[in-house]
Amino acid sequence: FLTSCEIKGNTAAAVDRTSGVVTYSKLKRRILALIQALKDLPGNNIGIMLPSSIGAAATVLAVQMAGKVPVMVNWTLGRKHFESVVNIAELQVVLSSWKFVDRLGNVDFEGIDEKLMMLEDIRKKKITLSIKLKALFLSKKSPKKLIESLGLQHVSKDDRAVILFTSGS
Repeated sequence: FLTSCEIKGNTAAAVDRTSGVVTYSKLKRRILALIQALKDLPGNNIGIMLPSSIGAAATVLAVQMAGKVPVMVNWTLGRKHFESVVNIAELQVVLSSWKFVDRLGNVDFEGIDEKLMMLEDIRKKKITLSIKLKALFLSKKSPKKLIESLGLQHVSKDDRAVILFTSGS
């Protein structure tokens, strides 16, 4: 991802209805800012309950680059699923969005309700001007230097990248 960002810069990386067209450079800066806000979250595994979107992809990458493991939480399976995912993956935090949760109206979030942390709240409280400036500064580094700056140089291909619960789990 970091190498693609360096090569492709201001070309379109992704598009969706919420974010519009986002370039590689802008996506990289957003992720670098989010990393700063997520790296101190408790636990090694971080739940993510978001619809397929640029925001979801950026959140997964930010969690990984914050040195944590994203755990994809399926909101369609209900309370027992939430409880199982929280227990099996030892989740202390599940990232989501007010905009998304409000659209789900009838979903019972019992089992994860106390663990939900909304990205809009994180953006308002933790992504300060200094965090944005740090992200801009980091975004100018080469992929190798950026990996070192983030403390990710020791990540191995054998390390867990994501936890995904499927209907057969």
